[in-house]
Amino acid sequence: MDSQNTELPDTSLSTMTRVSGEPFQINVSDELLHATGAKLAGARFSDELEDIGWEDGTPTAEIRKLRDFRLESYDWRAEEANRAATI
Repeated sequence: MDSQNTELPDTSLSTMTRVSGEPFQINVSDELLHATGAKLAGARFSDELEDIGWEDGTPTAEIRKLRDFRLESYDWRAEEANRAATI
């Protein structure tokens, strides 16, 4: 592997960079995190269908739980730091 800075293609709002001998960095912009939260906050869900199981897809209640977790509990910056420290 090349010992020079290797940067993934710019996705305009997030980058991951490895510089030889330096810690791995994950850089997701505040703008992207805010936009993701806004999209999740504005998500609309259909009514749950009766007698539908996982074989028919993810139940709406589970999708809502994931959305609520991301909006209320998930700390991307802590996860970002943890991942950078362990890569």
